[in-house]
Amino acid sequence: MTSIRILFAVLALAACDVVAPSRVTAPIESDATPMSILNAAAVVLLREGYAVAALEPDVGILTTGWQDETSFSDQVFLDTSRRSRISVVLDFNLRQLDVQMTVQKKDADYPWRNDDLSGRERNRLTSIVEAIQDRIGPAAAARPAFR
Repeated sequence: MTSIRILFAVLALAACDVVAPSRVTAPIESDATPMSILNAAAVVLLREGYAVAALEPDVGILTTGWQDETSFSDQVFLDTSRRSRISVVLDFNLRQLDVQMTVQKKDADYPWRNDDLSGRERNRLTSIVEAIQDRIGPAAAARPAFR
């Protein structure tokens, strides 16, 4: 009986289409305060069309709401919807910025589930991190890295 439970557990895990959100990490080499860094991130994300849903400067977290990324052809011909949101996390000890993009996809008969980032979305995430670094100050402009 135990082996059957293990088999079902393995099958359930294998059947899940789980994709971890992509993130870019970049150093913060300026003397900017956590609030000024999060404000810079909020300005950049607002320019990208995201609305800030949560801002917690004491713990160094900014989260946006979901932004609809569905194209007309996906919605009409494939009955598929896409959305994305971004989280910015400051690591106070390491002095680094961690920006994570979550993209989800919904098909007609299935609920929302995480999806891989396209090349365009990866480039957009990198450009968002670079824009945040530019707003923080020129000393923070070290090259961001995907994780």
